[in-house]
Amino acid sequence: MRHMIPTISILCLVVLASGCTYETSSNTTQSGQDVNVANFTGSGSQSIGPFEIKGQSFKLIITAETQTTSDMGSMNLRISSSNYQGFQMRSFSGPTWSDEIEIDSGPGSYTINVETSNLKNWRIEVWDVQ
Repeated sequence: MRHMIPTISILCLVVLASGCTYETSSNTTQSGQDVNVANFTGSGSQSIGPFEIKGQSFKLIITAETQTTSDMGSMNLRISSSNYQGFQMRSFSGPTWSDEIEIDSGPGSYTINVETSNLKNWRIEVWDVQ
């Protein structure tokens, strides 16, 4: 189990016109030298980013809540950079859901197109694995 190891942290919170909240955080690490580079929260489908990755891979820690407790929710992620195009699809039932995805694609500037169905809200944490 990983533990958060806070270091000196600079936090920037921006509310984008699309209703997505984008939060960058520098120098926040998990054990193993993973660095939290961005956090996004939103509802509905939208594009998020860009965010910068310096390592050879990065993790997305995703949490989501469905509209009602009996809804089946889904989230599709189209992850893009100049040297990577990827797609991740997740479906779940129940009121809340969480998942962790690791992308091995090298350093670069990335964006994610988030497409959702029956979700009340979602959060995506981006961790640079260094």
